[in-house]
Amino acid sequence: MKILAVSHACITDVNQQLYVELNKISGNDVTLCVPATWRSEYSTDLIRARVLPDVTFSIERLPVNLPGNINMHFYKSGINRLLTTTKPDVLFIDEEPWSLAAAQWLQLSRKYKVPAVVYTMQNIYKQYPFPFNLLEQRCYKTAQSIPVLNDEARAVLKRKGFQGDAPYLPLGCDLTLFHSDRTKRAVVPGLTGVVLGYMGRLVPDKGVDTLIEAAAILLSRDPNLDFSLLIVGAGAEEEKLRSLANAKLKTGTAMFTGSVPHNQAGDYMRAMDVFVLCSRTRPNWKEQFGRVIVEAMATGTPVVGSNSGEIPVLINLTGGGMIFEEGNASSLADCLISLIQDAGRRAELGETGQRCVRSQFTHTAVAFTLNCILHDAVVNATTGRA
Repeated sequence: MKILAVSHACITDVNQQLYVELNKISGNDVTLCVPATWRSEYSTDLIRARVLPDVTFSIERLPVNLPGNINMHFYKSGINRLLTTTKPDVLFIDEEPWSLAAAQWLQLSRKYKVPAVVYTMQNIYKQYPFPFNLLEQRCYKTAQSIPVLNDEARAVLKRKGFQGDAPYLPLGCDLTLFHSDRTKRAVVPGLTGVVLGYMGRLVPDKGVDTLIEAAAILLSRDPNLDFSLLIVGAGAEEEKLRSLANAKLKTGTAMFTGSVPHNQAGDYMRAMDVFVLCSRTRPNWKEQFGRVIVEAMATGTPVVGSNSGEIPVLINLTGGGMIFEEGNASSLADCLISLIQDAGRRAELGETGQRCVRSQFTHTAVAFTLNCILHDAVVNATTGRA
């Protein structure tokens, strides 16, 4: 099966691993199209596309207008040539249904009569202005199927009138980075006791202040409780969170590392005894999946997560953690104290979550799921099924 995939996210090389695994499946021939340049939310500098060393297939880096704008970027040139030279059996568009890039590639799918599959993660019902509302509806009529990252995204599709297939397609993790070999644990000076950790962006949506407040509650209950906080990441809230930790916690309780290279992320995850994800629901956002949850579980680390969006669904599915009420530091503290004081429970949850992740949430497992979705799209297009 010749597959042409389009993904702005794959300008970041680690996101190409799914397509590495997809290309390994017997009979597949993958071509991946990414923007030649992109703009990060953390910098105004242009990022140039890089290729993962494991890639053995063609990656086309084409110029885009509005690099960095997820919904409004579009390709300036080269896409007609790409479609005519690759002659794909199916087109996989990893862009939201209302985006200009999706509309652009869907137009070509109609022109060249290539079945298209469009991926959506949006789990909040939103009404988009003209012309994006029309592009969205046109996508619903054109796409052979629209796989979803979560059940709420499927509900949004149905509410908006999409009547086709919307199979589940989760995110995967890299077991070469996220594994349970604790002998390769990162050496982070100053950590003592049970390490409670977070890894990700330091922004209000992620609710890291709830973790710091919960730690303060733990110390108020028992000043001698032996634990540390390890906060890995960077973002607009970093200085505010550092100040909060200094004001609320004993000196040395919280360790901030700043951002770390992706190839070292697993080492820092293995330095944690409990991973905590405190995401908060906003009017225009809630957690769509939480890939960091499956990455933590892949290392055998139990997860305590808020009930924002997909977090409780993923924790219940894997059996690898506990759930607290989002924004409620006392509720979080109750979960944490039970795990701090019970190493056996931590180990049990860690092993349960790891088993599930290894069977369902590796890049290899997700690639086989995607392969079935794309194969069905080709068959259904051939037989005339919508």
